[in-house]
Amino acid sequence: MRLGTRHLALLLVLLAGLAATQLWGTGSRSSEPASDTTMFLHHVDVGGWYRATEAERVVRARHNLSAEQIAETLPLDMGSWEGQDLGPSEDIAQWYDDPELQLRRRYEEGQKSFWLTAIGARGAKSFRMFEHTPPICYAATGWRVQSEETLSVALASGELAVQAALFEREGITTLVYYWYQWDSPSRDAADGIVSWRLTTSVRENPAVGHALLASVVRELYVETIPWRRQ
Repeated sequence: MRLGTRHLALLLVLLAGLAATQLWGTGSRSSEPASDTTMFLHHVDVGGWYRATEAERVVRARHNLSAEQIAETLPLDMGSWEGQDLGPSEDIAQWYDDPELQLRRRYEEGQKSFWLTAIGARGAKSFRMFEHTPPICYAATGWRVQSEETLSVALASGELAVQAALFEREGITTLVYYWYQWDSPSRDAADGIVSWRLTTSVRENPAVGHALLASVVRELYVETIPWRRQ
């Protein structure tokens, strides 16, 4: 990965708005969550390059989070969080080869905030998701990687693994959670993939940031569903 102004610009875009507008749609504050009997099922994993790991889980989501629907179904008011659409980014379009989905939002609750980004693509361009991961891009633009780990987030039922990385530069510390989502077990590039990233600033105790981002994961996914890859 080359260092330079383009990577710095992309990183600033990801920092300034991880989440919410599909290139052909915007979010709605009136979107209603699924009822208790409605299930939107997705496959979630932490392995790159379409690799299935033991951490793979099938999860039930409150909303339809498929690449085709998420921009319309994920509400701007999510739980106690109030969101703002940040619009598509030219830098993301360039570095991810014009992905079919750009979801970029900033959410606030009082003094707390986080950025949500979902990028979705099919075919050859979907492999850009694995080339531009947070540890690669942050390190390439001068951030020091303080830690990288796989964490388990407790849902209403079951646990979901996410990748977590902590970065520091010039006294500023940032925490990122990221993972990959598919809508079927096929792991076929033709069907596409969604790369999720949640980001928050860490002022003192990283545990506060972890608690915040874990609560957001629980807003997105309700529970895991019994399933095992054959």
